[in-house]
Amino acid sequence: NDKKTVHKRETVIGGIDDYHNKKDWGKIQVTKNLPKKLHCDCCGAFMVERGGLGSFYVCRNCKDNGRKLELCSRCYDAGALSIPGAAVAIVKQAEKE
Repeated sequence: NDKKTVHKRETVIGGIDDYHNKKDWGKIQVTKNLPKKLHCDCCGAFMVERGGLGSFYVCRNCKDNGRKLELCSRCYDAGALSIPGAAVAIVKQAEKE
């Protein structure tokens, strides 16, 4: 994933005496090219659009190792990851597509 550095800053101007306040919370790394839509890697169901809200599960271990595994609540609740080898098979299938 391509990443960029973003400064977390806020400037507040207003009030009776045009109060001017700046805050700087430092920098963070964010992914440049997020997908427009997320689909479940197990069943293919639509989960959420970029900037939208939705419930889904992400495998942090996969993400930390350069892979991705995103599941909808239905597949997660049905135990898609509790079947031995299921997570590996889902990730391999997603990498092919």
